[in-house]
Amino acid sequence: SCKKSLSSHIRRKHKIDKQYTGNSVDDLAIEHQIHEPKTAHNSLQEPNKVKSLVPCSQCSEYFSNNFNMRRHVVIVHEGRRFACEECDYKNATRKRVMKHCVKSQHDSNKIKIVYMK
Repeated sequence: SCKKSLSSHIRRKHKIDKQYTGNSVDDLAIEHQIHEPKTAHNSLQEPNKVKSLVPCSQCSEYFSNNFNMRRHVVIVHEGRRFACEECDYKNATRKRVMKHCVKSQHDSNKIKIVYMK
Protein backbone atom coordinates (compact mmCIF):
# COMPACT_ATOMS: atom_id res chain seq x y z
CA SER A 1 0.00 0.00 0.00
CA CYS A 2 2.80 2.41 0.92
CA LYS A 3 4.78 1.32 -2.15
CA LYS A 4 1.66 1.80 -4.30
CA SER A 5 1.19 5.33 -2.92
CA LEU A 6 4.83 6.15 -3.58
CA SER A 7 4.48 4.84 -7.14
CA SER A 8 1.41 6.97 -7.70
CA HIS A 9 3.16 10.06 -6.24
CA ILE A 10 6.19 9.51 -8.48
CA ARG A 11 4.11 9.16 -11.65
CA ARG A 12 1.97 12.24 -10.89
CA LYS A 13 4.49 14.66 -9.39
CA HIS A 14 7.75 13.65 -11.03
CA LYS A 15 6.26 12.82 -14.44
CA ILE A 16 7.78 9.33 -14.62
CA ASP A 17 5.62 6.86 -16.55
CA LYS A 18 7.58 3.73 -15.71
CA GLN A 19 6.29 1.68 -12.74
CA TYR A 20 8.47 2.13 -9.65
CA THR A 21 10.05 -1.17 -8.58
CA GLY A 22 12.60 -0.15 -5.93
CA ASN A 23 12.31 -0.19 -2.17
CA SER A 24 13.32 3.37 -1.30
CA VAL A 25 13.43 6.89 -2.66
CA ASP A 26 17.20 6.50 -3.12
CA ASP A 27 16.54 3.47 -5.36
CA LEU A 28 14.12 5.59 -7.35
CA ALA A 29 16.66 8.38 -7.88
CA ILE A 30 19.24 5.88 -9.11
CA GLU A 31 16.76 3.92 -11.25
CA HIS A 32 15.39 7.00 -13.03
CA GLN A 33 18.42 9.28 -12.85
CA ILE A 34 16.46 11.97 -11.03
CA HIS A 35 18.85 14.83 -10.44
CA GLU A 36 16.50 17.83 -10.31
CA PRO A 37 16.21 19.53 -6.92
CA LYS A 38 13.28 18.15 -4.93
CA THR A 39 12.25 21.45 -3.34
CA ALA A 40 8.91 20.19 -2.04
CA HIS A 41 10.61 17.28 -0.32
CA ASN A 42 13.56 19.29 0.94
CA SER A 43 11.32 21.91 2.57
CA LEU A 44 10.10 19.23 4.96
CA GLN A 45 13.61 18.79 6.31
CA GLU A 46 15.05 22.31 6.09
CA PRO A 47 17.21 23.27 9.07
CA ASN A 48 15.45 26.66 9.12
CA LYS A 49 12.23 24.93 10.13
CA VAL A 50 13.87 23.51 13.24
CA LYS A 51 15.01 26.99 14.31
CA SER A 52 11.41 28.22 14.25
CA LEU A 53 10.49 25.75 16.98
CA VAL A 54 10.16 27.13 20.50
CA PRO A 55 12.41 25.38 23.06
CA CYS A 56 11.43 24.71 26.66
CA SER A 57 13.89 26.46 28.97
CA GLN A 58 13.66 23.63 31.51
CA CYS A 59 14.08 20.51 29.36
CA SER A 60 14.98 19.42 25.83
CA GLU A 61 11.45 19.59 24.37
CA TYR A 62 10.59 21.80 21.37
CA PHE A 63 7.16 23.17 20.45
CA SER A 64 5.54 24.63 17.37
CA ASN A 65 4.49 27.84 19.15
CA ASN A 66 4.72 29.77 22.43
CA PHE A 67 1.25 28.73 23.58
CA ASN A 68 2.13 25.02 23.45
CA MET A 69 5.47 25.64 25.18
CA ARG A 70 3.85 27.65 28.02
CA ARG A 71 1.16 24.99 28.46
CA HIS A 72 3.92 22.34 28.69
CA VAL A 73 5.80 24.34 31.36
CA VAL A 74 2.68 24.86 33.48
CA ILE A 75 1.58 21.22 33.27
CA VAL A 76 4.90 19.36 33.36
CA HIS A 77 7.30 21.60 35.25
CA GLU A 78 4.96 23.53 37.53
CA GLY A 79 2.65 20.56 38.07
CA ARG A 80 -0.63 22.47 37.73
CA ARG A 81 -3.75 20.34 37.60
CA PHE A 82 -7.45 21.01 37.78
CA ALA A 83 -9.25 18.92 40.39
CA CYS A 84 -12.83 17.97 41.09
CA GLU A 85 -13.65 18.94 44.69
CA GLU A 86 -16.21 16.17 45.03
CA CYS A 87 -13.77 13.32 44.33
CA ASP A 88 -10.06 12.77 43.68
CA TYR A 89 -10.17 13.26 39.88
CA LYS A 90 -7.40 15.51 38.49
CA ASN A 91 -6.47 16.49 34.95
CA ALA A 92 -4.25 18.98 33.15
CA THR A 93 -7.21 20.72 31.51
CA ARG A 94 -10.23 22.37 33.07
CA LYS A 95 -12.37 21.17 30.15
CA ARG A 96 -11.71 17.51 30.94
CA VAL A 97 -12.50 18.01 34.63
CA MET A 98 -15.75 19.74 33.69
CA LYS A 99 -16.59 16.82 31.37
CA HIS A 100 -15.86 14.44 34.26
CA CYS A 101 -18.16 16.44 36.56
CA VAL A 102 -21.03 16.34 34.07
CA LYS A 103 -20.56 12.62 33.45
CA SER A 104 -20.30 11.86 37.17
CA GLN A 105 -23.12 14.29 38.08
CA HIS A 106 -20.78 16.37 40.25
CA ASP A 107 -21.08 20.13 40.63
CA SER A 108 -19.00 21.59 37.77
CA ASN A 109 -18.65 24.85 39.75
CA LYS A 110 -16.52 23.03 42.29
CA ILE A 111 -13.29 22.77 40.32
CA LYS A 112 -10.07 23.94 41.91
CA ILE A 113 -6.51 24.37 40.72
CA VAL A 114 -3.94 22.23 42.53
CA TYR A 115 -0.18 21.98 42.15
CA MET A 116 1.26 18.48 42.22
CA LYS A 117 4.86 19.45 43.01
